[in-house]
Amino acid sequence: MIEPLWKFSRKKAIDTHFYQTFEQLRQKILEFFQQIGKYEEELKSLVS
Repeated sequence: MIEPLWKFSRKKAIDTHFYQTFEQLRQKILEFFQQIGKYEEELKSLVS
C-alpha cells in the first residue's frame, strides 16, 4: 500500500521539478502531505 502512495506523491510533488537543495525537496514533500486531502478521490482509486 505504501508503494502506490509513494509513486503518487513523487508524481505530484517531485517528478517534474529539480530542487537545488535537500531542504527545498523536503519542504515540497511536506507540503504535499499537508494538503493530501485535496487528492482524496485520486488516492481512493489507488487503494481500491
